[in-house]
Amino acid sequence: DSLESVIITDETCIGSVALRGFKSLKTITISGNPVYIANYSLRNCYGLKTLNLPYIGYNQNPNGDPGAQHTLGYIFGSSGDSNYMYLANQNGTNYYIPNTLSEINIGSGINKIVDYAFANLTSVNAIKIASVISEVGAHAFENCTGLTSLGYGEGTDFKKVGDYAFYNVNSITDLTMLIPSYNVSGGIKLGNYA
Repeated sequence: DSLESVIITDETCIGSVALRGFKSLKTITISGNPVYIANYSLRNCYGLKTLNLPYIGYNQNPNGDPGAQHTLGYIFGSSGDSNYMYLANQNGTNYYIPNTLSEINIGSGINKIVDYAFANLTSVNAIKIASVISEVGAHAFENCTGLTSLGYGEGTDFKKVGDYAFYNVNSITDLTMLIPSYNVSGGIKLGNYA
């Protein structure tokens, strides 16, 4: 149990409990564009500090259309060891997140951050998303109290920011949001407490 880093390049899927219990892993990188990353695939990865994923939110169907919507917690699962992990409620489900997880990097496989995507991830300091983002879902970063740095792909132009998207996120010191000016024909739609 001394493996500290793993890179997965499988283009088909990351199965349920694929890396279950790899307690010494500090960095996990999933590259390429797997069809899905299953529930519990990273269960009990207690020592995880950095997570690099190609996308978050939607599994890809074989035809390339978005499939089921999921939050980050989905890949960790809803059971774990509370000595090394904390509960993060995301969209009504409690997921066990490693206490040590501090950095998340998402590739260019998304254009929308889904509802509750990163909600209640209190240990995470930095989230970088390589994609150009047009929409941030409701509660997407709610209660990410440790978040100090949030980055988006160059050219990001938010059209919609959902209700409570950044609620109780008070520590960000590094954030650039490119928001178009409001005009009669459109502009950005800001939700309540966004």
